[in-house]
Amino acid sequence: MSSKILVTGASGFLGSNLIDHLYNKTNFNICALSRSFIEMPYSPTRFDLILQDLTAPMDPSNDSILSDVQYVIHLAGSSDVKKSLKDPIQSFNNNVVASANLLEYSRKHMPNLQKFIFFSTAEVFGSSIGNKKFKEENQKTPCNAYAFTKTATEEICRMYAKIYHLPLIVTYTMNVYGKNQAKHKFVPKIINKISNNEEVTLHANPEPDKRNYLHVDDVSSALEFLIRKAPPGEDYNIVSDVETNNLEIAEIIASVMGTKLKFKLKASPHHHTQSILCNSKLKNLGWKPKISLQIGLRKFIHDR
Repeated sequence: MSSKILVTGASGFLGSNLIDHLYNKTNFNICALSRSFIEMPYSPTRFDLILQDLTAPMDPSNDSILSDVQYVIHLAGSSDVKKSLKDPIQSFNNNVVASANLLEYSRKHMPNLQKFIFFSTAEVFGSSIGNKKFKEENQKTPCNAYAFTKTATEEICRMYAKIYHLPLIVTYTMNVYGKNQAKHKFVPKIINKISNNEEVTLHANPEPDKRNYLHVDDVSSALEFLIRKAPPGEDYNIVSDVETNNLEIAEIIASVMGTKLKFKLKASPHHHTQSILCNSKLKNLGWKPKISLQIGLRKFIHDR
């Protein structure tokens, strides 16, 4: 009998790509949780769509579908840093309250749960001073509202792991790009500006920010790997092997699109600088990314 997995944030960038990956490359039965209806071309024999706003307690009518779930990958939440600064309460509700409702439901109504993966962010570690690479166990020093809500959510997850023995795994990732990404995110925004022959503004404090970009297909691959191979009670950084900066990303995009980059560098007092992660733990467990930055960006540009 196939295992059953619940993926939250099904209508979002990460969730939609992960569900597509799991449906096409595994035999999991998939429960996709979304706050709004979405069209997904999957057979009902392996796919169930659950309509639920996680800022409210779970609807008991879902019990019959979710009672035999073995794995949860919790991707739902707000990830927009600027919005979190303007409306921190909304970010708190979407990240902290929503996660607490899911955790409480999981402990009460999923007796066969084997792993609960919470998808956190590199930003909980703060900025890398002197290009320091953060390991999973390093101290959290968030520096914006979004990162604080993720840090708070992580602590609630750990409470459920310690007190209620929830089989928790926490992951940290830097910049992800690929199909279905929101247009205001860095890579899609740069592609659009270059397409329109516009000047690109890049944050620099004082130099262009160093980042780690990972194609969404590699993130999906890593999450499947963790479900299959990683023991609960551990944290894992999901990162690529290469650090780059925003100017280099823009230059690669312009090169793929066959044009010359027009850009200017601009300092921003609220802009979060680099949080660089160490990839050794997950690499030693046996996973590594397969899609290089050049290939991934080319694929994203041509598949738009």
